[in-house]
Amino acid sequence: MALDVRNAARYAVASVALHYALFVGVLVVLVARALVKRYVRARRFAGVRARRKVPALVPASAAAAMGVTTDANHGADDVAGRRDAPCVVAILHPDALGGGGGERVLWLLVRALERRYPRGAVRIEVFCSGAAAGSSRMTVATKLEEQFGFDLKRCLEQVQLRALWFAPLLDASNYPFLTLLLQFVAGALVGAEITLLRGRAPDILIDTTGFAGALPVARWLAGCHTAAYVHYPTISTDMLQVVRERRAQFNNDKRIAASPLLSTVKLGYYRAFAIVYAAAGACADVAMANSTWTRRHLDQLWPTVRGRLRTVFPPVGTAILRTLPLEPRERAQIVSLAQFRAEKNHVLQLRAFSRLLSSADTPAELKASAKLSLVGGCRNADDSARVHHLTDVAVNELGLRIPQQVEFLVNAPRRALLNLLSQARAGIHTMRDEHFGISVVELQAAGVPTVAHHSGGVATDIITDGTDGLLANSEQDYAIALQRLLTMPTEKRLTFQHQARLSAERFSDESFEDNILHAISGILPVS
Repeated sequence: MALDVRNAARYAVASVALHYALFVGVLVVLVARALVKRYVRARRFAGVRARRKVPALVPASAAAAMGVTTDANHGADDVAGRRDAPCVVAILHPDALGGGGGERVLWLLVRALERRYPRGAVRIEVFCSGAAAGSSRMTVATKLEEQFGFDLKRCLEQVQLRALWFAPLLDASNYPFLTLLLQFVAGALVGAEITLLRGRAPDILIDTTGFAGALPVARWLAGCHTAAYVHYPTISTDMLQVVRERRAQFNNDKRIAASPLLSTVKLGYYRAFAIVYAAAGACADVAMANSTWTRRHLDQLWPTVRGRLRTVFPPVGTAILRTLPLEPRERAQIVSLAQFRAEKNHVLQLRAFSRLLSSADTPAELKASAKLSLVGGCRNADDSARVHHLTDVAVNELGLRIPQQVEFLVNAPRRALLNLLSQARAGIHTMRDEHFGISVVELQAAGVPTVAHHSGGVATDIITDGTDGLLANSEQDYAIALQRLLTMPTEKRLTFQHQARLSAERFSDESFEDNILHAISGILPVS
């Protein structure tokens, strides 16, 4: 046993050393190249960035001190041949065609920029995986229409999808040890690729996926304006608390939680990384949080950007969902919408449902008709294995019948989902510290009052407990809340449904586009 531990330790040290050697070597080369490039560029193209109006975040007095005019027609001070060059906005989003909430943010940001600058004053470059970048514009437009229901054919004429060479390095599965730090360094390499290795550096780099390592490279070495849309902080005070309290969960292995020494080491590592993360966040000219919960954490993690931190709620496609009829919903149908990932905690849903059926307080009619449908996507083999495990828990541990009482709908077509939502009387969402909770908003828009975990953005921004949904913490809390929703008188349920829909209207596509353009207006060219 001791030999195995020593071998594992040697492997870990060797793996980390190899990655560090690679990263440091590449970074040294990139930094040297960038410094030479900036020196030559400064000598030959002084004032080149004055080809467009100075962003609003630079006062006129400061611009004058820099020798840069704020007049868009200053021609004589511009560099010949660059007068009409468009502002280049680079957006870092590796999984551009993933079809999730993050991708909806990406493409509505692109659409908002295209609508504000319809005449080519801005050129948009989306840096993504090779598979997405290799697709034709028509293929991409068709895919996006299938995923989100909006037409971007005209918009894509202004967009260039560029393949990231270093995209594979961003995959967390590459780093079994020091995952946060090594992914951060990988983000820095990707930032260097975008701003230093791919020709002309962009004027603006926007990170929409949380790779904060790209920000200091873009700002310090390439002189770009930077913006970050944060869905979930890379590290949070909650993560520190989990390690401090030695609680085992999906991001804190039970072997580490059981060891005081390993927990102390991990806590020190987290604290050190938080300092690195704060330094990266300081490089964002504009920082946006997708929820009040995320913003509160960023206020602590990125103290230097508090004055320029904005809350911009993500867009949720609710138009079709809001057309679903609220009645009749006779069946005791419960719906869960969540990818089959570990942190979504589907096991808690199964246990709460089982407790509901076994409770002496649950009416016999409800026990006979209640059904839980778990709807979600599987990204990879691990997710598929998780569905098999959940099925085993439902049947062999909890004694639930499939598909009579529980069903798993993996990668279900949208039409089937809409049909299910039109019949559902209750929704369930069990992730702790969900940064926002798009699926909860979708349930609300469909007129499905939902019980969700009393934490994260769901509790701060979406559900008002007892008005448009219910909040819970434990298995028993969930069972009681489900019983309350399923046995609610029709008149009161209709009130809940109307309030839920009213809540969901705050997160429309149009609201998002207006809010994100307002947030980044300071670094955009004046239209």
